[in-house]
Amino acid sequence: MMKLKSIRCILNQLFCKGKSMPLKILVVIEKNSWVDLHIANSLELMGHSVTRFYFGEYISEFYGVKRHAEQKEKNIALVSTIKTLRDHDGLDLIFCYVYDDFLLPKYAKELSNLNIPMVNYNVDMPSQWYRQIRTAQYFNLMLCAQPDYMENLARYSKKVFYFPMAAQTLFAKNSEALEKKMYEVTFLGTALPSRRLLIAALSDTTTPLSIFGKYWNSSESARNIIRSKEKTLSDIVHYAYPRLCAEGLNKVFQSLLNRFYSNDKENIPVAIPASIIKGKFLNNVSVLFKESKINLGLTRYAIDDPNQIGHCQMKLRDFEVPMAGGFYLCEKSPGYDQEFTDGKEVVMWRTYPELVEKIHYYLRHEDERETIARAGHRRALQDHTWEVRFNKLFLELGLSTN
Repeated sequence: MMKLKSIRCILNQLFCKGKSMPLKILVVIEKNSWVDLHIANSLELMGHSVTRFYFGEYISEFYGVKRHAEQKEKNIALVSTIKTLRDHDGLDLIFCYVYDDFLLPKYAKELSNLNIPMVNYNVDMPSQWYRQIRTAQYFNLMLCAQPDYMENLARYSKKVFYFPMAAQTLFAKNSEALEKKMYEVTFLGTALPSRRLLIAALSDTTTPLSIFGKYWNSSESARNIIRSKEKTLSDIVHYAYPRLCAEGLNKVFQSLLNRFYSNDKENIPVAIPASIIKGKFLNNVSVLFKESKINLGLTRYAIDDPNQIGHCQMKLRDFEVPMAGGFYLCEKSPGYDQEFTDGKEVVMWRTYPELVEKIHYYLRHEDERETIARAGHRRALQDHTWEVRFNKLFLELGLSTN
């Protein structure tokens, strides 16, 4: 077996000399996820060989005592799949998007002993940074989409690596300026409570809005909190002390209260004119970004009141809108001013009055708006594609693709 693999390796090196060498990569992800499209598909478009292992319906799915046997079986299946891939045709990288909710430390350790480079991605660092600390030590790199709490995650891992989200280059198609825009000011996204309040406030002004996404024409809140007592107890046992050290007593106590008591403010009806709610956008969303004079970015994850400065984090949309050539007016998140230049490639806002002022300013100044959109598009193409992200990751891991 080893002799045949050595011969195959030599032949591949001779055949591919001077060409890009595809890597063999396993991605461990949730089903029906944006990660499949952005991570797995992007790697395939780069020419790499990708195998998918779907561990469950969603990343924070809780198994508990009654489902422990199922969780163990899935972990065993993951180890078995990796060993089969390694022995059959080799495996260069294991790219995970998993929490400790699924991956058990025993099997993470077994995977690390296979000596295959292994990374794990966290795209929700501000509020879920701790959900990987039980297995972090077994990964070569912990990838962080936001800079928040990286130093805390580093205490539990071999190394953390800043790996912001990006945009697929397919968003760059048809990015030339349009003669006429179809929409004035648009927002595309789910109707979270903070977004309802801000859109309601904007609708009381002269702002010409078009709102696309889920739950806008419903009183149902999109913020569904799982109040399982078993899950809460598990989180306290595994994460209470690390969170106390990193976040402080007040924040952890408030988080615990939210598990048991609903926030009455979330259930207060918010009046949003039906005329501005457009439902789900059925075409390629990059078309919407390009056909809008202004695309709003609402990135806060805490503090719903629009009259207060929110706690924000970078989103996929922060890279997709500029990639599509759209003008982006985005709520400022930590680290975002390192990715785009404020006022030249995108425009950022922090307070509600600032948002209103900038909306009306850029609606009146078309040439300036389009200049910024074109510059943002060029920056996205240069620095914020998934190919750029992965090539930096491969370099960090010492994985040669040449």
